[in-house]
Amino acid sequence: MREMERRLYARYRLLYTLCIGRVEAGDWASSVANWLVFQGRYGVAPGEDLAGGARRQFEEAVAQADPWLREHQPAVEWWGGQFAPASIPAGHLLVKTITTAFAEATFVSLGKVGAPARVEGMTYGANMRLLVNEGHTPTVLFGPGDVRCSHRPDEFVPLSDLLAATQTLALATVRFCGGVS
Repeated sequence: MREMERRLYARYRLLYTLCIGRVEAGDWASSVANWLVFQGRYGVAPGEDLAGGARRQFEEAVAQADPWLREHQPAVEWWGGQFAPASIPAGHLLVKTITTAFAEATFVSLGKVGAPARVEGMTYGANMRLLVNEGHTPTVLFGPGDVRCSHRPDEFVPLSDLLAATQTLALATVRFCGGVS
């Protein structure tokens, strides 16, 4: 793994995980299952070829995972939500504009030295892939709160984080678009 990836994904033990979220097997609870279907998510690294290399590697790994599977090749189907990886260089003007605006906005909202923005990779799927890969539009994911608190029953965002994010986006937009700040 490259040094930059180690730094950008520092808080994650596993970067590109395989998560099996659904398993279904057999026709009767008290019989040995004669079929198995499992569905999940297969993480792909930025820069990795999703359609060719990553899928092919996964299919080969499944087919070779067990001696029985080598003789009885499983079918792997790719369907549903497929999130290709996306990234822009950490030194891109958009990244610099947002990180600078964040430091200044947190200085204003907190009344003390501005907080440094955390620039890191994320291991979840996002629509950023469409803007970067299809639209060729530099994009970053930025928002308030801790992403680990989202998409759950007790989801929340501290109001101070919401204020800092709102101020950051307003300042970054004016600066990035060439306005006066």
